[in-house]
Amino acid sequence: MEGNKKEKNCEQRIDKQMKDRFGQFFPDVSSWSVLKCARYLKSEGRRIETANLEELREEVMEVIRERAWESLLSLEKLRTYKLCLSWGGPADYFELDWCEESKCWNGGRYIFQDWFDGATRSISAEQAEQLAELFGIYPEAG
Repeated sequence: MEGNKKEKNCEQRIDKQMKDRFGQFFPDVSSWSVLKCARYLKSEGRRIETANLEELREEVMEVIRERAWESLLSLEKLRTYKLCLSWGGPADYFELDWCEESKCWNGGRYIFQDWFDGATRSISAEQAEQLAELFGIYPEAG
């Protein structure tokens, strides 16, 4: 009865997903042999022009960097403002994300933490703007 199999939610999947991303971006190339480097480069359509292990490893890392950039959908420079409302057990605060390039609020997060536990909820750009206005945060002014 696989049709009734419940899908895992993001909270249950996130640790594995992050580990996989780090493995994709930072494989332990320093432990790779000449043969493993050559196989990887060949699978990526690269010609093998040296048998020097260090040069092969550097070329593998260059391919990994290229693939990482190709997979990147966007890169944004954000300034985050943290509005701490309480500390300790429990603590809660907002983080508001300001985009320097577009000169607008991108949203943010509300974080609630207690001893060895915590939860995060996203807030909209409109809510971030309302909080910034309430607390007199005007990044575009200076």
